[in-house]
Amino acid sequence: MSHITSLESNDRQPKWFALVNDQIVPIPRPEVPVHLIKTQAQIPPGHKLLRDYDSPDDITLPDDAGVDLRAGNVFYSEADCAANGRGRPTQPPKFALAVDDRWEVVIRPDQTGGSIRELFNVGNDVELFRDYESPIDNLIEDEAACPIKDGPVFYTRKCPEITVKVNNKPVKFSRRRVTGQEIKQAAIAQGVALCADCVLYRVKPGGGFGPAIRDEEKVILRDCDEFRCITPDDQS
Repeated sequence: MSHITSLESNDRQPKWFALVNDQIVPIPRPEVPVHLIKTQAQIPPGHKLLRDYDSPDDITLPDDAGVDLRAGNVFYSEADCAANGRGRPTQPPKFALAVDDRWEVVIRPDQTGGSIRELFNVGNDVELFRDYESPIDNLIEDEAACPIKDGPVFYTRKCPEITVKVNNKPVKFSRRRVTGQEIKQAAIAQGVALCADCVLYRVKPGGGFGPAIRDEEKVILRDCDEFRCITPDDQS
């Protein structure tokens, strides 16, 4: 995998692959000729490539045609005598995503960082990155739009240590995604004087508090975040 950073660059190209007969086949770019996919997937002579849709109506692709993986990157092969297609598809094409070389198939091209993490059961102690043909890769936040057309290849990396402040005291975390209760528990364990039933608030960059954070509420931490715990009878 590439060296990891979250910097942006307009010169990078995302990595692409086709899922052919349930096998990941790396492809150099999203628009390629059909015969290239067949060659890379080692489809034998006398077989056709079909694009897979979420219905019985799949399409047979001529060898001399071009194909855009952004319009669906899931395929399978059949012998020439059987590969006649099933008509005009009435359902969306299938899309394959890969995280750490594991793949899953979806029919929604408009994913988010959070939906991809949930799909692959990515743990809270790792971060998600989109993989580029470049030393520079993108950190994907949970709330970020993550359309497949921008690249279907991702990987994870263990989350670095994060330091925030709770009641002006530093508190360290090895996970970026925690609950309000876990923030308070970690603060208490690291010597911050507060009570377990206090009300937790995020301190805004310009001062003042955001909305109260419930114990079960999920919070995404960033270095230098600040929180304040206030006892229920002292909301001043």
